[in-house]
Amino acid sequence: MSAQCDLPPIEIPLAFREIAETVATLASASFDIADASCDAAIAAATATVNADAGPPGAEPSATESDAAEAHTGALATTAAGATEYGLMVMEAACINANAMIAFTSVLLQAKSLSEMVTLSTAHARKQIETVTEQTKQLAAVAEKMAPKKSAEPDV
Repeated sequence: MSAQCDLPPIEIPLAFREIAETVATLASASFDIADASCDAAIAAATATVNADAGPPGAEPSATESDAAEAHTGALATTAAGATEYGLMVMEAACINANAMIAFTSVLLQAKSLSEMVTLSTAHARKQIETVTEQTKQLAAVAEKMAPKKSAEPDV
């Protein structure tokens, strides 16, 4: 059984709606610039991760090589996972910021209080679903980075 809240019809003045529309247009234009910057930062970070490590340094001795190889797999997995996690966080921040700008733009154009409540409820529901999915994706990346437990006991 859902509770119904009957709100009195409150008309938002036309002057306020015009100002809100102007603000929403300016915010959207500013956000487009920020969004492009965010996309560029993600692309640059991805390119950096995928780039070669650069020119090699001095050659290690055989003993140093053997010791380094023992930990290379775990370190590579952790580094790749941390990078992937960071990129996913940046992408989630961009997605959430886009959603907030879009919601604010729509909300500022609402003509009544009841419309504002309806829009807010729909936005909250969608954001909960989005954040839940983002959290699952981040948890999956974190799980990949976690050290694997061996079936054999350490001796």
